[in-house]
Amino acid sequence: MLSPPLLNRMARFCWRSVRPTPDQPGMWEFAGGKVEPGESQPQALVRELQEEMGIIARPACYIASHQREVSGRRIHLHAWWVPHFQGTPLAHYHTQLRWCLPQKRWPSISPRADIPLLHAFIAQRPTLSVR
Repeated sequence: MLSPPLLNRMARFCWRSVRPTPDQPGMWEFAGGKVEPGESQPQALVRELQEEMGIIARPACYIASHQREVSGRRIHLHAWWVPHFQGTPLAHYHTQLRWCLPQKRWPSISPRADIPLLHAFIAQRPTLSVR
């Protein structure tokens, strides 16, 4: 699964609200999705963000990976830095989008699996370019 920190021009993260499920009621998470057979992670990320948010993303670099058990299965999350994209993000599959500063508290209801990726991004942020 891919979980990219997607930023706007004000350096705010984009979070999406997830439709309620029994194991993740009312959660907020990074955008992203699954890598299909034959796709690279950046290719999957571009496809997923186009499908889910209607934007054309330009992944810049890999940030971190994290594994976690969720609902009895092990998931592998990979974060990529996406400082540039074309289009206006829309919540095609989610109830809403929210932009938050990384150093501020992110949405209080977020999957625990995303938190290590957020911390990795914050640690690397001073070395990342938004140009």
